[in-house]
Amino acid sequence: MVPTKNPRLSYGLTILEAGGRYKDVVVLTADMMVSFQTATFAETYPDRFFNVGVAEQNMAGIAAGMATCGKVPFVNTFSCFASMRCLEMLRTDIAYPRLNVKFVSCNAGSPLAQEEQHIMRQRTWQSSGRSPTSPS
Repeated sequence: MVPTKNPRLSYGLTILEAGGRYKDVVVLTADMMVSFQTATFAETYPDRFFNVGVAEQNMAGIAAGMATCGKVPFVNTFSCFASMRCLEMLRTDIAYPRLNVKFVSCNAGSPLAQEEQHIMRQRTWQSSGRSPTSPS
């Protein structure tokens, strides 16, 4: 593993190294190549990289299927989606049959949705000419 203070970069470099060592490693992502620094893996091993789009539940099912065929899937998504959107698939498709699937998630506890709402509110206030503290 390459030491770095950036955990996402460290993951990207480590998964790339693992892909070089182990031919059964595959990476699945839900449009998060930038967040998980997996673009280099995708370029180096395009036949072992799968971007399923915004479809975390499907991604968990795909990973389960790959694991039954001897692959070792590394599934990348934000923590809120791994724990909430994929929960039933994690339990039923992956945990019960004890499949070798790795979930790697980030931004646990980060209020991503709240940040987006804040930006939307700020733009609304700016366009209306009102102050954020003024009454409606």
